[in-house]
Amino acid sequence: MELCKLKKSETSRYLYKTSLIQILDEKYRDYICFYTDGSKSDQGVGCAFYSPVANKKIRLPNFSGILTAELTAIYQALIQIRSMPPIEALILSDSLSSLNSIASLNSKNSLTCSIRDLVYKLTERNYNVNFMWIPGHSDIAGNDRADKLANEATLLQNIEGTPSVVDFRNFHKKVFFSILQNEWDILEGTNKLRSHMPLLHLYQNIYSLERGSFCKVVRTLTGHSYLTKSYIIRNEPPPKCTLCNNLMSMRHILFECLPVASHRSRFFNAVTYENIFAPFNISKINKVMEFLDSINITKKLLYSSPGPLYVRCALAHTTGVLLDCNQIRVLR
Repeated sequence: MELCKLKKSETSRYLYKTSLIQILDEKYRDYICFYTDGSKSDQGVGCAFYSPVANKKIRLPNFSGILTAELTAIYQALIQIRSMPPIEALILSDSLSSLNSIASLNSKNSLTCSIRDLVYKLTERNYNVNFMWIPGHSDIAGNDRADKLANEATLLQNIEGTPSVVDFRNFHKKVFFSILQNEWDILEGTNKLRSHMPLLHLYQNIYSLERGSFCKVVRTLTGHSYLTKSYIIRNEPPPKCTLCNNLMSMRHILFECLPVASHRSRFFNAVTYENIFAPFNISKINKVMEFLDSINITKKLLYSSPGPLYVRCALAHTTGVLLDCNQIRVLR
């Protein structure tokens, strides 16, 4: 991967092109070059390889990822190499993630494993196969032809390739959140939580959190915490902020309370309450949780007093309090 040593932001197309020509002339003069590329657009997903001896383009299922397309192009090039007498071949790809995946022994991608297995078998049969990264869209003739073939492949009628397990998982996740979102939208008039989390797929990253953090984040997002909503269970008046005497709520703590405004600005700034969480990402929510920690609020989001009897989320149906992330003590 000699060209990787050149920083893309500081290297012109001309320098990349001349450097490649020099490397090919010095190290790979007798090699047959196979340029590979993948393409993903609204029309579909495709991949292709181009070489002086053969070229091929394939359309993949529409939910295939770009990594799958890039790896499939490399795999098809290897199949073409296998059909020829033992040769010296150089596969050139503009997908650094694909080449890194192939080089990593820890990769569990099925296509990556198939590529490594095929390279091993070719090596046993006296083939010499090497890989090289090249920059995309840098006026490299072979790469431009592979790119054109890959774009054409997205318009083919016949679908040949097989998606990876990751592609299937991402597709199922997308369908799941689409169905869930439709049901969420139907309850717009009666769903109190929708105003806090209007688009569910934006918050799917919270499932990567460990359970304790997950509980705190969900209660912060929805506003249904022990601190702000436990008065319903105890049949008491709503709590008020001890600093400004306004009604206590997560909106008030995170956006409205003026006495802590300057301190809050050290962690995050938002024009509206919704902007605090949207677009949602883990680093953003970490800042919010750090702010809550700094004012000793985090521990009060959950109710963890010991008791002999407990009840789970069924209580939420009668109280309207979100309790599916933590157990609470039954009040006698």
